[in-house]
Amino acid sequence: MPAWRQEARKRVVAAYFPPEEQVALYAALGMPVPSSDELAEVREDVLTYKSQLSRGRDARFKVSVISGYHFTCALTGYRLIASKSTYVPLEAAHIHAHARKGPDSPDKGLALNPTGRTWGQAVPVES
Repeated sequence: MPAWRQEARKRVVAAYFPPEEQVALYAALGMPVPSSDELAEVREDVLTYKSQLSRGRDARFKVSVISGYHFTCALTGYRLIASKSTYVPLEAAHIHAHARKGPDSPDKGLALNPTGRTWGQAVPVES
């Protein structure tokens, strides 16, 4: 069996199965149980990967929301389009915080300038 396949198996078992099942899975695959250091390295790689996925999700959300509002702040109506720059002075905000299990859909977002976003975070929203 190629070494890359053994490495892939090790990473899948370490990343996606609970520790109490890992020993049995490694035995079933005919593999030695990795050391604690190897497992820690795999888990760190998984966290890095998930973090990169999250950043990609955030970028797609921002682009969808801001372009959906035609580069205009939902609160102030401020609009600026710079012809020779990629800088857009707007931020995408979730209507209901994504961190609190709010929907991660662009139609549930607002395009706000940084001042408007700060104001929105200071005002409590009734659920």
